[in-house]
Amino acid sequence: MQLSGCCNWSIKHEKISTNPLDGMYKDLEPTVPPPPIAFTVEERDRIIAAFETDTRPGSNYRHYAPLAKFLFWTGCRPCEAVGLRWGSITLDGGRIHFHESIVEVSGRLERREETKTGVKRWFTCTPKLQNLLQSIRPIDPALDALVFPSPKDRAISETNFGDRAWKVILTSLGLNVKDGIKITPYNCRDTCITLQAMQGHSSTTIARWVGNSSKVIDEKYIDRLKLETLRPTEL
Repeated sequence: MQLSGCCNWSIKHEKISTNPLDGMYKDLEPTVPPPPIAFTVEERDRIIAAFETDTRPGSNYRHYAPLAKFLFWTGCRPCEAVGLRWGSITLDGGRIHFHESIVEVSGRLERREETKTGVKRWFTCTPKLQNLLQSIRPIDPALDALVFPSPKDRAISETNFGDRAWKVILTSLGLNVKDGIKITPYNCRDTCITLQAMQGHSSTTIARWVGNSSKVIDEKYIDRLKLETLRPTEL
């Protein structure tokens, strides 16, 4: 599709006469994103505990325990978590302003002053999450300091975290694959959304918490939960 667009530009500027790729992308099978895969509360807590207690030689995976908790407890996107700065959290750790992220582009980490969907939102923390943020908050941190830096005090690479610490920990628990699908840190978001939906929170409320649309929450999560739990009436 992109190459075809380049050819159309070249035709417009009289550099070529025809577009040999015109419409070719329509013959390709569309990419279908995997369905949301959520952990149970017990599985979630096992993962967190495994990060907290990891002692394998040469490993620094315990360093990522606060990040794992944050991902599970907020349902934010990993790129939002690794890009979060202390200036975006109230002093008491009670509220978080999600309005920026760090993404990987061609192997480089880039800060973007926006979220994936461009939706800026405030998130009110539970007491457990508030305690977590207070426990890791440095004394008088710089406002632009990262909340979850790497062990070398740099921005965490979402890819490296997923391919190393996350993969090793989940493989050790036998949770690296569920329903035939490879599990990634993004499934922490699926878990949070699913668990909140199971508690009866509306799609509108959950959407505001996680920066999505209520339509997406309904179609991807709540409708699926209904189909898994409801049974046809016997006639």
